[in-house]
Amino acid sequence: MNEIEELEKQFSPSRWSKRFPAEEVIQKHVEFITKASDDARKYIPCQLNIPYGSEDREKIDIFGTDLPKDSPIFIYIHGGYWQELSRELSSYVVKPLYKNKFKVIVVGYTLCPQVTLNQITEQIKRAFLKCIEYAKENNSRSLSVGGHSAGAHLTISLFHSLFDSLSLSEQQLLRGLYLISGVYDLTPLVRTYVNDALKLDDVMAKKLSPLHQTFRSNDGKLCKVSFYIIVGENDSPKFQEQSRLFYEKLKNLDYTSKLIIIKSADHFNIVERLNENEYEIIKFIVDK
Repeated sequence: MNEIEELEKQFSPSRWSKRFPAEEVIQKHVEFITKASDDARKYIPCQLNIPYGSEDREKIDIFGTDLPKDSPIFIYIHGGYWQELSRELSSYVVKPLYKNKFKVIVVGYTLCPQVTLNQITEQIKRAFLKCIEYAKENNSRSLSVGGHSAGAHLTISLFHSLFDSLSLSEQQLLRGLYLISGVYDLTPLVRTYVNDALKLDDVMAKKLSPLHQTFRSNDGKLCKVSFYIIVGENDSPKFQEQSRLFYEKLKNLDYTSKLIIIKSADHFNIVERLNENEYEIIKFIVDK
């Protein structure tokens, strides 16, 4: 196997699942998240298709609209290598959080190659500001943000670009970031199939990589946000390595951070299990 083939394998999450062959694990994942998301929209009070921008996919869905106005909020950003999936397929996270009296906001965004990855990061900022506005209008007790794979990248990119510009009261609303099987160094992707839609060059890939970005030190502990860097035991070695390196980066800068390896989890069931009441990631979110 040459270098490019090895890179392709490392960044092809379906090839590392021990449950099913590659094509089958993707098929079963889509079937699962479709049904669980349909059930959430059917059974949980919600407000759908709320625009935060002018593009068709620039919308959020709010679940738990029957809960007390000041209920804590969890914001979820889906994965799909910035080129697949949608908010309509990403409501599978809602049920257990709703049972714990959390409102859940699922974020949609335009996919590559229709827009650039840099444009997606700008969309996510607009979506988050819309969520902040909603939280302040409702005197919400707290906000947490989670993302899977590309969504984890977008979550930490949001923090990096926006946190310091928030007011103190807005900063204090934000309690936790849950980065699940994230991509924090995009430079290896430039030479893989993933880049067919992203169209990144080396310079832009590095610019958009959290592992290469400069984060200010938190030695005064002014930032109270807790960071949960989560990866599956059966994620690829490169995904695990990037999670470990990013955890070490945050820890060395004095951010409150925790590295969590989910036993027996691959890149897909690590988030499918967000539909389970007793899942450890759900407990981290609820107990924060």
